[in-house]
Amino acid sequence: MLELRGVSKVYGRAAGGRVEALVDLSFEVKPTELAVLVGPVGAGKSTLLRLITGEERPTRGAVLVDGTEVSALGARGLARLRRNLGILAQDGRLLADRTALGNLTVVLRALGAGRNEARERALAALVEVGLGPARNALPHELAAGERRRVLLARALATRPRLLLADEPTAMLDPGMSATVTTLLRSLALRGTTCLIATQAPECARALEGRVLRLEAGRLRPEGDPV
Repeated sequence: MLELRGVSKVYGRAAGGRVEALVDLSFEVKPTELAVLVGPVGAGKSTLLRLITGEERPTRGAVLVDGTEVSALGARGLARLRRNLGILAQDGRLLADRTALGNLTVVLRALGAGRNEARERALAALVEVGLGPARNALPHELAAGERRRVLLARALATRPRLLLADEPTAMLDPGMSATVTTLLRSLALRGTTCLIATQAPECARALEGRVLRLEAGRLRPEGDPV
């Protein structure tokens, strides 16, 4: 489902300004697999996710999603690719003038769902993350952790083939973190391929997926303890 072949990402070209964010990464995430990318702040996790979504292009190497090289796609191809992705970005935003429910339905309508189907799927996703009672709240009326869960529900509601999540338990209390990790595990069991990036070892252990350790843009050998 997802494959990286010798991927490197370099920022800056001037003397002294060259930063190697990712260095020669090669790995594969198989269909329905849950893989956990673990590393400290600055390790390159968010950069890697942006390469997968096509927001950035690798300096060297190839990123393939379902056999298609992402960097070879034009604007229309990237739009088609992203329709099959569920994306929970660390800096994700909600529409300020729409309710929690409205933030989900607007995305589903854009993807072609009818009005009733969009509402049903959006509400089901909010209930799944524990926010059914807050469906009519505006973003500014929600706590930071609740807004984070709305973003997760938005990603889930699209029923993606591949879910990419950057720090999914950030700003959540321990109880809700456990709920979210359980939900992510169940998604993989139901057929969704998942790549989860986190700096929290406890989150990685709770997810119970295959661990990929990223440090200073380089992958450590698999099997190293979290």
